[in-house]
Amino acid sequence: MNPITKNEDADSGENNSTPSPDESPALALGRLESPQEVQPDIDSLTVKKKKRRFSVSLKLGLAATILMTVMITSALIFFPWWFVSSKNIASIVEELNREIIKGVSQEINNVFTNAETVLLTIDGIFSEGVVSLANEGQRKNLYLSLLNSNVTFSWISFGWPNGDFIGAQRQNEKTIRFINSKWSDADKKAKRDIDYFKVEGRKLEAEITTVLENKYYAPQRAWFKKAVNNQGIVWTGVYVFATSKKPGINVAISHDKDGGFIGVITIAIELERISNYLKEIKVGKTGTVFIMNQKRELIAFQDPKEVTHTLVGKEKPQLKKLDRAKDPRLQVTYRALVNNNVDLGELASLRQISFSDSQTGQDYFISVAPIEKRGWIVGTVIPQNDFLGEINKNMFNVLLVILGLIVIAAIAVVLLSRHLIVNPLSKISNQTLEIQNFNLDQIEYTPSVIREVDQLSMAMDQMRRGLGSFQKYLPTELVRTLISQGMEAKLGGEEKNLTVYFIDLVGFTKISEEMGPDLIPYLAHYMSEMSNLITGKKGTIDKYMGDAIMAFWGAPAPNERHALDACHAALTSQKELNSLRVQWRREGKTPFRARIGINTGPVLVGNMGSEQRMDYTVIGDTVNVASRLEALNKMYGTQILIGEETFKEVQQEVIVRKLDTVVVYGREKGMDIYELLAIRDEVKLSDRFDWIESYEEGLALFKSGNFGHAVKNFQKTLKLKEGGDSPSELLIKRCERYMRQSPDAKFKGVTVMRHK
Repeated sequence: MNPITKNEDADSGENNSTPSPDESPALALGRLESPQEVQPDIDSLTVKKKKRRFSVSLKLGLAATILMTVMITSALIFFPWWFVSSKNIASIVEELNREIIKGVSQEINNVFTNAETVLLTIDGIFSEGVVSLANEGQRKNLYLSLLNSNVTFSWISFGWPNGDFIGAQRQNEKTIRFINSKWSDADKKAKRDIDYFKVEGRKLEAEITTVLENKYYAPQRAWFKKAVNNQGIVWTGVYVFATSKKPGINVAISHDKDGGFIGVITIAIELERISNYLKEIKVGKTGTVFIMNQKRELIAFQDPKEVTHTLVGKEKPQLKKLDRAKDPRLQVTYRALVNNNVDLGELASLRQISFSDSQTGQDYFISVAPIEKRGWIVGTVIPQNDFLGEINKNMFNVLLVILGLIVIAAIAVVLLSRHLIVNPLSKISNQTLEIQNFNLDQIEYTPSVIREVDQLSMAMDQMRRGLGSFQKYLPTELVRTLISQGMEAKLGGEEKNLTVYFIDLVGFTKISEEMGPDLIPYLAHYMSEMSNLITGKKGTIDKYMGDAIMAFWGAPAPNERHALDACHAALTSQKELNSLRVQWRREGKTPFRARIGINTGPVLVGNMGSEQRMDYTVIGDTVNVASRLEALNKMYGTQILIGEETFKEVQQEVIVRKLDTVVVYGREKGMDIYELLAIRDEVKLSDRFDWIESYEEGLALFKSGNFGHAVKNFQKTLKLKEGGDSPSELLIKRCERYMRQSPDAKFKGVTVMRHK
């Protein structure tokens, strides 16, 4: 093993607040002094007692609750009626949706069936010679007459394998055009003769003829390729037509004669016609109906403009995703499908969802059902108020009458119960919940003329005073979590895979000597900011050790992304510390700098200590390595180091650089360490990390013993990285030292930490 100097490979130990490897982190809390005994404020309680003029027993106060019997009786009549009415409405809406979806499905299937029938008819006409493909006039008359008589068709076309193409297109309700296109392989263009016809009922009157060129090559189209590669009728997926910029679909069939392939017949259907059909369907008062595919892309909607959009940087329109729709009813549908985990690919029958939307503040009936063909989904969305509005209004009037009679008959009783029992007990009950959440500042003394209620409130106020004194010595968020989970304070623990976090100030010994007693509020401000950031990222603060903070993620509350949350906390802490340094410099204060170490792995977590005094903490090798990683920052001049297990957990979400391979004190096996640089989702365009590749290539060369080339890479890194790079400078010095050693010296490619 190559000798490594202390200054290069080990922390000098300037900051001694990090626990030594021989001292269990679980025992560090023992440094806290026991809190002083809290004495109740007897004088204030005595004064409050003197203010009470009289008191009555709780039994007398409870007599007022007889009024509740009347109210419960009314509720037993009213709410079942309301519940049954709501259920009946839901059934009615489901049946309505079933009929709407059935009608839409039938209409679409009719369009598909008609298209397939006409397609087979054209194929038969050409095959039997009723119309000759060679006769341009017959072809033209056939296509124009079929298109004019089938209003749901947008195109009827024929494409030859040589690129020639004929087709009739419905431009609008009053114009049809016939196209005869001849392809030139030499020019890679097609010459088009276009005849325009005016639609007059069942007749077509010729208007004008034009000639132009374009690059439309039929064999490259999806409908042509699919028909050639498959037997029988084929359908394309929904796409936006290049000419009309509207969504549509093609049905096609390969035309053969005498055993030879002639070309492909196709019919195109613009789906705006289906949207226009949906526009005629009335869905409740303000509901709507739509069609989408299994990818939640709109296919048809009552407003055809909602179906497509053009993304930034794209020339052609695309089908619009449901979550990008502007119509609020479609937005509600998207949220309902997501919240209810509806998998459209697995949808086999009608599914109706009753959904309360927090964004609109309304309740909706939302239904989705598959169409037998094409894998499309028909959906409806209806505000429940469309059906329940009148019922709720009538029920509200009935409720007002019932409540009015009760109030008139028993107003005196209600007033008595409110003042004697309801208000005080409600307040005390709410305060009990605050104790459960350890929100002691929400508790206050509530006087009452009822002895038992008054004594209960006084006892809770005393409890607040006692717990408030001890709260300063305990991690409040941890206590809240343990209370909410019902965990009893007894010795014991379990092994879990967690992420451990150490943050320690740089040069704290020197700062404390310079500032003296003035350091206390300054340090408290720093500790509060860092603690808030840790707990804000779901971390549990284990303990404060002088100027250091130890925390962990994943317990007591489970957290599947504990490693990523810890990395978030580290980067946010350094960012906040940068802001604080600007403020402190402006105020003439000494700025703090901190180093952070993060490691992930198995630890023993639970209540450690003795029966008289215990601490909820973590212990194990993972904790020790996290502490070593924090200390390693000093040697490399970095701010945040993470271990290799943490890197494995977060490598897809963060930007790091592999810093080195080290053997830390107390371990025999080397491990890779990484410098945490950023969260990928938060990286700005101005951020540059192109220097990482150069550094990591240099590190690989260094580990393989190719020191000369490694130096070149590290020097390149220094040029690329703005502000320089301490790790590159450190490794350049190592490379130069190793190059001066004997060629026979054995180099293992790892950095050995010889000090604790």
